[in-house]
Amino acid sequence: MTEQEAKLKLMDYLYDEMDEGERIEFEEALMINPELQKELDSLRSTRSLLQTESKEIPHREMLLLKIPDAGTDSAKESHQTHKTGAKNSNRLSYTILAAAAALLLTTLLVTWSNLHITRTDTGMEITFGQTSVQAPADRSDSISEEEIITLITQLQQENALLFSELLNESRLEQQQQLENVVTDLATYYEEQRRQDLMLISETLLQMEEETYFRLMQTDETIEDLIFALTYPANP
Repeated sequence: MTEQEAKLKLMDYLYDEMDEGERIEFEEALMINPELQKELDSLRSTRSLLQTESKEIPHREMLLLKIPDAGTDSAKESHQTHKTGAKNSNRLSYTILAAAAALLLTTLLVTWSNLHITRTDTGMEITFGQTSVQAPADRSDSISEEEIITLITQLQQENALLFSELLNESRLEQQQQLENVVTDLATYYEEQRRQDLMLISETLLQMEEETYFRLMQTDETIEDLIFALTYPANP
């Protein structure tokens, strides 16, 4: 097996889609080619990372129903409702992402930067990095590490609460949108059924009228025939 052929079969080996003979040949190629083994390890790491992320962050999908286009006002209103709901869902998703990013950014700033919080006569002073200038004597001591942790914990709890509220609002909006879709669908089918019944009634009425006129013509023809047989014309 050439190196190019082995690279083309990396995904087959990774997802166990080889037969026994191909697997043995591929594993022999792995033993003599460190670069190929390294590339396989990289693919395995990527696969494991993606599987971990997919388990930690559940994916929410919104149910979408496609209503056939019947040229009625209800179908158009349903289409507009779907567009508006999609826009609102997108805006809410951006808001949730922004809140999560703010929470992550706060944690990273506290972790990576040398945060100093001190009390002054005019309030609180927050600085990052090393402080080379000694604080004036009239200032109080720096806030303790426990107070900093308490402040950070409080901020994280507030952000988590906001994040939970946004998720709940998203769930309610999706539920409302689903109810609107179901209502629009029921309205559409009810309107379609009513139109079908009207069409059937009109068709039956037309058939009844045509049958009546044909019977009248048949009666007239029979009467003419009887009259001709009863009173034959004189020679």
